[in-house]
Amino acid sequence: MSFAVVVPPMFAQKSRKILEDFKVWDESRKLQKIDGGNVAIPVLSKDFDIEILSPVVDKAQLQIVDMVLAKSKKTAIITPQDCLYSAIKQLLVESGMFWTDKVLNDLPNYWEKHGDLILLPASSFQLSLWPGFGEKLWRIVGESLGCTRVAKKSVVCSNGFRTPQVSLLLGQDGWVNQTDNKLRFTYDVTKCMFSIGNISEKLRISEFDCVGETVVDLYAGIGYFTIPYLVHAKAEHVHACEWNPDAVEALKKNLVLNNVQDKCTIYYGDNRKVDLVDIADRVNLGLIPSSESGWPVACAALKRKTGGFLHIHSNVTSNKSERNKINGPKNSTAEISKEECDKDADTEVLNRSCSYSNSQTGINSDVSVNYAANSCHETKQMTKTINYSSWNEWAEHVSVKIRQLLINYHQCDWTCSIKHIEHVKSYAPHVDHLVLDLECRPDTQK
Repeated sequence: MSFAVVVPPMFAQKSRKILEDFKVWDESRKLQKIDGGNVAIPVLSKDFDIEILSPVVDKAQLQIVDMVLAKSKKTAIITPQDCLYSAIKQLLVESGMFWTDKVLNDLPNYWEKHGDLILLPASSFQLSLWPGFGEKLWRIVGESLGCTRVAKKSVVCSNGFRTPQVSLLLGQDGWVNQTDNKLRFTYDVTKCMFSIGNISEKLRISEFDCVGETVVDLYAGIGYFTIPYLVHAKAEHVHACEWNPDAVEALKKNLVLNNVQDKCTIYYGDNRKVDLVDIADRVNLGLIPSSESGWPVACAALKRKTGGFLHIHSNVTSNKSERNKINGPKNSTAEISKEECDKDADTEVLNRSCSYSNSQTGINSDVSVNYAANSCHETKQMTKTINYSSWNEWAEHVSVKIRQLLINYHQCDWTCSIKHIEHVKSYAPHVDHLVLDLECRPDTQK
C-alpha cells in the first residue's frame, strides 16, 4: 500500500523538504497535482508525526491518503547494477544478515561482459561472508547482469606467458567470442589475455599500408595485432611467434574466423630460438614491460638489403614535472637543431616540433607523438605533440642499441630514424605504455 500527504500547492516543496529531512518522503515516486489543485507528496508510511509539518502548513489544510503515485524518473531507470545490488540485498536479508556500507563497497561498480560471460574485477566480492553462499551467489550475479557464466579476475601471472589469473565461478568453460573493429576473436578468458586497453594501437595498425609486406609479430598472443595486420593493413604474410599453448590454440581459431589462415605462419615456442632471418619488412614487438629480449631476433628478421620498420613496445617512466609540459600542435613543421631540442627539453615549446640528425650515431629523429586517452567503455583519440624528455631519451636509447645490433648482425652500417612515439595507455604513478616506430635502413639504401 502506498501513501501520500496532500497539501495546498504553495506549501508543497517546503513540506517535501521537511518530509525528506525526517526520512519520510518516498523519493522513488513523483509529486502529483490532484483534483482541487492540491499536491500529493509520496511518503513511505502514514505512521509519522504529522506535527513535523506544522512550521509550514496548518494541520487543517493537509491530509494523509492512500494513493499510488507514478515512479520518479530516477526509479524508472533500473540499471544492471541496481538489479545486482537489489538481488544481493535480498539474499542477505533472507539469510539473516545486514546490508552495510562494508558490503556495498565490496560489490562491483564495473565489470566486463564477453557474450554470456561476466568478468568481475579482482577488487569485488572479497569479504569472508561470500564463500558461504556457494554457487547460489554466482547464479544471482549472473541472472542480475544477464549472463549465464561468471568469472573473476586476479593479477596476471608472471610466468612468461602473461596468463591471466581468472577463476570461473559459474559455467563449464571460459571460451568467449569478441568482435572488435570488424575483427572476430575467440579465446579462453581464464587462460589468455585480451588487451582492451591497447585498442588505440590496434586501430593504428589497422590504418597502416602493408600491401606486399611481410610482417613478423614476435609476441602474437591470440592474434590481437596479427589479425589487423592481415585484414585491415593488408600485409602479404605474417610470421606469428607465440609460446603460450593456449594462446596458440586461440590464434589458430582466430585466423580461421577472419579467413586469413593461409596468410600466416605460426611458430610455437621461444621466439629467440626461431630461425627468422632476412625476411621482414616490418617487425612488431608487442610485449610489456619490455620487449628487449626480442630485439636481436627482430634485427635478424629485417631484410638485409632494404631494412624496414620496428614497432617497439615498452613501459616508460616519466617524472611529474615533465607530464605538465606539452608542445604545440602535431602539424607543426618548423625545424630546430639538436642543441635547441636539448635546451627546450625542460621548457615549454610552442608551435614547433623537434627534428634533427646525428651523423655520428646514425640516429635520425623527426618525432610526432600521439597521446591516446582510454576508458573501460570507450577510447578517445587525442593528438598532441608531447615533449616528455624521458620519452625522447628512451627512444634514442633504444635506437642506439638497435643500430648496434643491426651492425653487429649484418656486418654493415645502418641508419635508424625515430619516426613516431605512440602513447597507448598510462599506469600509475607516471608510467606510460609507449610504442616506438623505428625505421631501420642499411647504408646501401642512401
